[in-house]
Amino acid sequence: MFKDCLEDANRNVSCIAACPDQSSGRFFVGYANLHFQGGSAKAFEGAQSQQTTSYIWDINERNTPVTQIMAQSPITAAAFQPKNPDLLCVGYYNGQVGYYDLRMSKSTGDIGKLYPCT
Repeated sequence: MFKDCLEDANRNVSCIAACPDQSSGRFFVGYANLHFQGGSAKAFEGAQSQQTTSYIWDINERNTPVTQIMAQSPITAAAFQPKNPDLLCVGYYNGQVGYYDLRMSKSTGDIGKLYPCT
């Protein structure tokens, strides 16, 4: 079992993406409380202040994530680039899209360029 490293965060898994390079054993897990589904403005405001850390895990190492991604907003969708498994494209709770080059750092901030959704 792979457990959220933030013990008291009380958040759900919002997305999972498997790395196309199967020999790496990597997969991404995004976490978010999807309060917008409740429909109230107060719930949406609370969701904007939630913890935004997500992780890249290795199937062979369950105790510690390989990479920690500190996003600007909770990640609700993700996919690896099929021809370059070091690129991860994500959709944020706030409606933006970003990408991460996982070769840049083991513990990343927002290292990808952000593009607004249209």
